[in-house]
Amino acid sequence: MQENISPWWVYIIECKDKTLYTGISTNVLARIEKHNAGLGAKYTKYRGPVILRYSENIGTKSDATKREINKKTENSSTTHRDAMTTIYLIRHGQKLPHSGNPGLTEVGFQQAHETGLFLQQFPITEIISSPFKRTVETATKIGEVLKLEHSLHDALVERMNWNDDSITKAQFFQEWSKSTADRNYSPKLGDSSAKTGQRMHDLISQKEHQNQHVVFVTHGGAIVDYLRTLFGDEKLEILKKKYAEGFDYTMLNCSVNKITFTEDSLPQSDIIAHSEKVSAELELLNFTTHLSEISE
Repeated sequence: MQENISPWWVYIIECKDKTLYTGISTNVLARIEKHNAGLGAKYTKYRGPVILRYSENIGTKSDATKREINKKTENSSTTHRDAMTTIYLIRHGQKLPHSGNPGLTEVGFQQAHETGLFLQQFPITEIISSPFKRTVETATKIGEVLKLEHSLHDALVERMNWNDDSITKAQFFQEWSKSTADRNYSPKLGDSSAKTGQRMHDLISQKEHQNQHVVFVTHGGAIVDYLRTLFGDEKLEILKKKYAEGFDYTMLNCSVNKITFTEDSLPQSDIIAHSEKVSAELELLNFTTHLSEISE
């Protein structure tokens, strides 16, 4: 299914001298290439190479311009903080349409390869994958590009997996919708949304203080459950979609969700979750500009 993606994006890039530049574009990756070629803006001309730190799909150019001004204000008031770990939550590529443990389609393999190419701009140190076939194949393709092996962890498995042919697809989605609407509801197949988000959180928390860049290849529902646990529902409102069985959150195949954990306090904003000592900043959400074909 092709997702309608609004054309204008606000983006933040980090320059070689660690300063930040905020801009708007209809094609973030092409814009970054221009910045790195010294053609993007006068400010970044001699500050390359730059790396993408944040992007947000807005809508109209006018709305993007307003959001750009807001982000520049946030950046200027942000106190210094020490980055600890950056994580990249990647949903697997497009999977084959059958129950059980399906692998990737040809489109899914291409999406995984393109995601690896996108991740090359970041100093990735580790790849951890859910043990399902579709996530393992995605992690393998990404690892081939990044020249990294991957490990497996059960905490990254999907909230529910359709692996019982005695359950119809309609029945599966009814259970899924119930567990999305009520995070404490325990579905017939799998875990509650709250439990899934917590096991993801417990695993990722082990990496917070290790000062590295880690890729987690997992599933759409599990990613959303973790983000809801970390940031609450309001931040994910843009992902909400109405289906026949009820509402759900759309997380596209091989989308990138980037979170940076930092130690010092940051000003409150809609993209930052706070604990006593650690702040988590959501820099990319359901990001798919790097993909030649988008699918759910």
